[in-house]
Amino acid sequence: MRVFFQLLVLLISSTSLAQQYRYESSIDHDDQINIDLFKNNIEVSGANTVDEALGLIPSEFFENYVLVYRSRSLQDSSFEYPRAIVFGKSARFIMSFNGHESQKGYNSIEAIQFREDEQKWEFHEITFSETTPPKFEKNPTKCLECHQSPSRQNVDMRPNWEPYNFWPGVYASMDKTLEPVLRRTLDRANETGSTPYGVLAKFTEDDFILVDEQSQEKERLEFFEENIKTAPLSRYRFLGEFNTRDPLDFTKALIQLNMMRISRIMKESLGEAFDTYKYTLFGMGTASFLSSRNLRFQCRKLYMTGEPLNTHLNFLNANYAINLENYLNPPDTYFEKSLEEFLDIIFQPFGVSTKDWSMDFKTNGRFAFRNRYGSPADSFIHLRDAMVRVYKDEPAAEMSCDELEEKSEQALQQFYGSGEMMNLFNAVAGAPIPRQRPLIDRCMNCHVGYDDVLAPYIPFNNPMLLKVELDRGTYRRGTLLDEIRYRTGPHATRNEQMPPAGQVDPELRQEFLDFIESL
Repeated sequence: MRVFFQLLVLLISSTSLAQQYRYESSIDHDDQINIDLFKNNIEVSGANTVDEALGLIPSEFFENYVLVYRSRSLQDSSFEYPRAIVFGKSARFIMSFNGHESQKGYNSIEAIQFREDEQKWEFHEITFSETTPPKFEKNPTKCLECHQSPSRQNVDMRPNWEPYNFWPGVYASMDKTLEPVLRRTLDRANETGSTPYGVLAKFTEDDFILVDEQSQEKERLEFFEENIKTAPLSRYRFLGEFNTRDPLDFTKALIQLNMMRISRIMKESLGEAFDTYKYTLFGMGTASFLSSRNLRFQCRKLYMTGEPLNTHLNFLNANYAINLENYLNPPDTYFEKSLEEFLDIIFQPFGVSTKDWSMDFKTNGRFAFRNRYGSPADSFIHLRDAMVRVYKDEPAAEMSCDELEEKSEQALQQFYGSGEMMNLFNAVAGAPIPRQRPLIDRCMNCHVGYDDVLAPYIPFNNPMLLKVELDRGTYRRGTLLDEIRYRTGPHATRNEQMPPAGQVDPELRQEFLDFIESL
């Protein structure tokens, strides 16, 4: 009888969750458009402008979109003329455009296509000119700077998008609302002397610029809807009705697709060792029997024990100063355990970085409600669904938790006993760690000289002069130090960021800031 009531509670709670998170997106939906069809329609029709090309797309496709007022992409944006990212219900085909001729990227459409047969994202730029035919470019080199880790040797890009439930610079950035919730929460904390909670508790000094921006969303969107979107010949006329749920739906679909990419990368990264670790990987998220802990239908365990586990942990502790023992004790609530931690335990000893497996950009996923792979659903569920889909013919996809645990421990113990595990890990430990040039060297390249056309002179090569200059308050954001913090930080737009190309490793940035602040 007790089990019956537990199951009844599960069914009732599952129904309420389904009603609360009734997604409009579905990765199996037929959007009636993809990059191949779109390119063909442009060529056949002779479309020569962005507006003409947009007119070739089925109207249903424009029902789902997000509006980005702070863009860090090649396409400029603003509150009045945001970057529109349009996606079909499957999110397999995504395209973007902005709306004012003065903006960079005004004459181009950026697009992303997910290829399930390859489990890869494919990037495209279509540039229009009134005097020449449209130019089509696949996986442009300039996209590599931001859409994958600088340390990655191959081309394996992914969209830049934050996990649930905060999307900085996007209308309805705070989970289905335009209300100034960040400002209200911060003001309440200041009045009561309490610590801010929710996403504000995760803010660094660089992030508080987002509070004022989020507080303007409701008023600014009303202006956009009434004056910009409805203006004669407005490019935004193609868009359907704005829905505050769209960032949420976009997140869910992107994560589902990106988990298929991650499933492929895991096998590629492990090579022949995949056959050893596949039981562990399936065990992290596979569907199985009822759990006595919380009645959830998946294992969510790291099936590694004994010497194989100790070897992984010792390597991480010795080479990365990471002690992950606490992560292995099952918590009382399922959402306290992170998929990111599991992946680090498995892959870092192989010298595999998982930094660009997730889609967060310059934030390391710190705003995430659960973790950097998260939507409102548990990220382990998305991993399970993706692995079963990608490896549908793999017997491990059909195994129970108990079977996976037994198989995993047998395979790992054999791998460890053969000496192959230690040989691979020792090879990684002995390899030099690639490192970017110190950030101050890159600053000197442009700012130490007397060519103000290239960049204003800043004495990065002279600590005494630099110390004086850092306190000068003649810059847009206050002092030079304030300006440097912003421009090297995670929220600077493409036109503002310094250095002007690529991503800055957060550790290198912090080393740089620590140095100049100590002067």
